[in-house]
Amino acid sequence: MSGRCVTLTPQETWTPYISPFGNALNKEQCEAANRCSSGGICLQWESTAPPPPPVTDVPLLSNVPTVAVGGSGGNSVTPAICNPDELLVGVTVRNGNAIDGIKSVYCNTTQNILNGAPPREIVVNWGSQTGGNANTFLCPTGAALTRYEAAGGPLQNLRFQCQNILNDSASDRSPLYGSGTAKELRACDAQSFLGGLAGNAGNMMDSLKGQCRNVSMLQ
Repeated sequence: MSGRCVTLTPQETWTPYISPFGNALNKEQCEAANRCSSGGICLQWESTAPPPPPVTDVPLLSNVPTVAVGGSGGNSVTPAICNPDELLVGVTVRNGNAIDGIKSVYCNTTQNILNGAPPREIVVNWGSQTGGNANTFLCPTGAALTRYEAAGGPLQNLRFQCQNILNDSASDRSPLYGSGTAKELRACDAQSFLGGLAGNAGNMMDSLKGQCRNVSMLQ
């Protein structure tokens, strides 16, 4: 069936939507990605609409557009993408000696980030829902997530870094979750911050990759 996937913006208007991983969605993918019930982006399929516009955003982490941290095991998870006016500000990781899974991600608008208002939680439950201990890391007021580092596949460790959204200065850094040494870094470009995460998971978290968005577009 021809048509296009559209997303409901914060202004309550439907606009063309393209996957953060750089591909236009077909009808089945559009319906599968609908996260209205869990508070995420709301999608619908327009069967008679014209084709979507070309992709202009840099997909995923602009430093390494197509490479995830970790291995190739597990299955692709449904991406956790913040609303168009939000940035990623935190994550709840399940870990012991390795990364058992990711329980939740946290999104917030730039205004709320600067005001210190609580973020919005998206429960994802990637990987194990019982293994390890749940540890939550949230960026402080004025900052959002801009990079992460890890090693292994399945992931043996994982660590996140926050950055100030006004001046790009380094902010808080999460503990190193898991064990060993984090050897691979994925970082957004200047004035860009994480707006979502995806990856592969089975009984453990096998790999992780993110989507960057430029903060100037949200202000």
